[in-house]
Amino acid sequence: MKIRKNILNRRSASQSAVYIVASILIGLLVLSYVASFFWGIMAACKTHKELLMEPFAWPKKWNFNNFILAFKSLKVYGVGLAGLIGNSLILAFFGPFLAIGGSTILAYVVAKYNFVGKKLLLAVNVIVISLPLVGTQGSTYRVFSSLKMIDSPLLLLNFIGNFGPNFLYMLSCFKNISNTYMEAARIDGAGHYKIMFKVMIPLAIPLASALWIMSVISTWNDVNMALLYWPRRPTLATGIYLFREIASRTNQLNVYYAAVMLSSIPPLVLFSIFHKKILANVTFGGLKG
Repeated sequence: MKIRKNILNRRSASQSAVYIVASILIGLLVLSYVASFFWGIMAACKTHKELLMEPFAWPKKWNFNNFILAFKSLKVYGVGLAGLIGNSLILAFFGPFLAIGGSTILAYVVAKYNFVGKKLLLAVNVIVISLPLVGTQGSTYRVFSSLKMIDSPLLLLNFIGNFGPNFLYMLSCFKNISNTYMEAARIDGAGHYKIMFKVMIPLAIPLASALWIMSVISTWNDVNMALLYWPRRPTLATGIYLFREIASRTNQLNVYYAAVMLSSIPPLVLFSIFHKKILANVTFGGLKG
């Protein structure tokens, strides 16, 4: 506490003003998220008619049975809630694992070894990040269809895209890990692969795991990928998206919002457990000067 007070005292007037404004803006943003979440719970506990007539009013009667009804009613293409959750788990956990794993291995090689084409790889990564890839869905779908990846677990191979922001994060991470670890392992007789998988990559696991958790949350909520490439293997996000049309026709919008709130529980739990890992600064050490 004393250290924090000393830091606050050393701030200039302009810095304090920026700090206060930023704190207020972040507080308002957080408040909007909390209000939206609470409104979703209210909507889920109303009747369909009440939701349409008085969307922002308190429920006349809190009907939590809508959550149970959502479990029973949520079915898309013959796939029930258990199947939707299972497809989401496959896509959201294994896909990011392949994506982060590929980026980590490539970043390690580029950071610690000199080889022909190294600068070209870095230039390609900058191009991939900078250029907008709008309008490629048609060609992508045709490629996936030709490779029999539509409605197939082979779609997970699409996640092995080593370039992108994750590659830059991991590249910076490995550049800040001292080569002394590699040299010590070589003295003990370790080869290149053992150094990579037993020494260097474990040192980068804190950052890699944080990127993986964020990617899991993003993929869990992704509608487009499963909608386009897994049409007969709908995920929970895709199932709820398609269920909205059914709910509108059958006067079950309250059940739809109940399903939406249920689908938000896994990301919230995951973030609550690992938020410190995501937000914390990653440091590396172990060498004595």
